[in-house]
Amino acid sequence: MERLIGLKSTEYEHPADKAALEKLRNSTVFKTLMTEFIHQGVERIYRIQYTGSSLKIKKQDYPEIYKALENAGAALGMQELPALYLQYYYAINAFTTGKKEPLVVVYSGTIDLLEEDELQYIIGHELGHILSDHVLYHMMVQGLVDFINLPAKDLIELPLYYWSRMSELTADRAGLLACQDLNTAIRAMIKMAGLPQSQYDKINVQAFIDQARDFNEKNTGFLDETFKFIAIANSYHPWLVLRAAELLKWVESGEYDRIISEYRAVECTHCGEMIAAKSEICPICGGEMNL
Repeated sequence: MERLIGLKSTEYEHPADKAALEKLRNSTVFKTLMTEFIHQGVERIYRIQYTGSSLKIKKQDYPEIYKALENAGAALGMQELPALYLQYYYAINAFTTGKKEPLVVVYSGTIDLLEEDELQYIIGHELGHILSDHVLYHMMVQGLVDFINLPAKDLIELPLYYWSRMSELTADRAGLLACQDLNTAIRAMIKMAGLPQSQYDKINVQAFIDQARDFNEKNTGFLDETFKFIAIANSYHPWLVLRAAELLKWVESGEYDRIISEYRAVECTHCGEMIAAKSEICPICGGEMNL
């Protein structure tokens, strides 16, 4: 696995994620909602809730689980790792909360049902939300339902849900950069899509890839797009088949390979420190690299 150095999330963020968030930030209703969200201390409420009801995973106690966080963080070049918690729920899922002090919560089913590299993809996906500064807005999506009651909140719900779905496409890219194997990411998606555990030894990655391509190619007309939007309008997450299709398009564009090539860690021939492969001058010692 390549360790990436100096990589900014803007290098891999999905354009639909960026565009949707920019529109939200320019909305007066959104700014009002954010003020109310912060005023009510919702972030503190979520932190108390999850730290009080979940098991904290420490390296010294559960090193095998914590290793997935360490590996994903190292791959993405994270300097500080968030706290990791485990919550009992037998499904494959994880989420991140807390902007000031982020924490990642993983469902116990995720640990049992995924291989190590698949878990690394899931945790890398959550780290992607932290690196792209999604967490505050994700908490707002949940807060709309749980805590906030404003007369104008209906005006912002659909745009906020839409952005939430687009943010998942960025996080999927981060997850792939963390596990660095497309088949691993697709296998994790297949399991999340509902494959019974009894069929895990028969996973057909190519069949799911073909399904994703087929879905995109056959549902491109105006009515199809309209129906897809209506069907998922009140959902925080896009369908897994769509997520797989978007991840495939990104890989096939060459951007994934470019990022791995340019930001992989190499040793400076002068000072021995690890720097990004694309560096012409070592940012640590100032030595000229032999490219």
